[in-house]
Amino acid sequence: MTVALVISVVATLLAVTLAYLILWVDRWRWEALASVVPCVVWGGACGAAWGWVIVPTLRTSLTQITEQGPPGVVGAVASLAFMSVLIVAGVAVASRARVFAGPSDGVVHGFAAGAGFAAVLNISMAVSPMADRVGPFAAEVLVITGVWSAWLGLGIGRVKIEGRPGRRALVIVETLLGGVVSGLPLLGVFPAEALVLAKGRNVVSVLVPLSCFVGLAGLLVVAWVVERRIIGSVLAAEHSVGVVPERAVRVVPAFWLRVRRDWWRNQDERRAVNGLLVTLALRQYRLQQLSASKARIYGLEVGRLRQRAREIFSLVETRARAD
Repeated sequence: MTVALVISVVATLLAVTLAYLILWVDRWRWEALASVVPCVVWGGACGAAWGWVIVPTLRTSLTQITEQGPPGVVGAVASLAFMSVLIVAGVAVASRARVFAGPSDGVVHGFAAGAGFAAVLNISMAVSPMADRVGPFAAEVLVITGVWSAWLGLGIGRVKIEGRPGRRALVIVETLLGGVVSGLPLLGVFPAEALVLAKGRNVVSVLVPLSCFVGLAGLLVVAWVVERRIIGSVLAAEHSVGVVPERAVRVVPAFWLRVRRDWWRNQDERRAVNGLLVTLALRQYRLQQLSASKARIYGLEVGRLRQRAREIFSLVETRARAD
């Protein structure tokens, strides 16, 4: 039990640290913890509801999947849809924080919620009589849960930057449907069915977590690519009216470029500038989709961000001339 418990705790801590570091190296410092940690806690609460309430209730339906067919499938899908709604609700609350700007932040916060969810499942298995057999599967449970919750977080990030009500509703539907599909592997990773994991290695037991790991990395890359296109087009327009320099248009849209020292030497300043410009671009993108009445109010915030960007780059130019 001790080894399994240690593996479970270490896997969870590494996952949460990774989620925080993605935000820390880019735009934020300790303030990111104020939104990441609550997602972990909420995910843990959802994991407890899944493993200790929903699963016992669903046990009969799961048996019917093999014995009676459709009735069991309906129960399983309904439970996944319900859990997806709970995770979405928690990440949606976190999306109101200023560190949550767009799709990539949604993936990070969603993954954090999944880490909390997986922690409860892993710890439950670690204290079970089969702890010595299920301990090594802690990392697999983490990636299987993580890709499910990261997909849900990506959906919230997309909703965050969408201004059209119809488009936002469509994204929500897509997110929940995808949550049910990506959550199907969860049916094999709760405490009561730990024997499924303990039966030994086969092709499926290897391919499922491996594909989930690839899917998890893929979701983050997709989010970065989507943001790069949006940020690039908006900053190009801002450059044309003198708000940002040409170099910012080339560097800031790409995550792997804006985190480098050759873009901005001082790390704290770099985080602040990255956060300002990414937020400005994504807010401006949403502003362009709003109706005239809503745009007038929302435009005030975008105007403040634009003015702040002007002031920062004006100071940079002044400092450069002085040097």
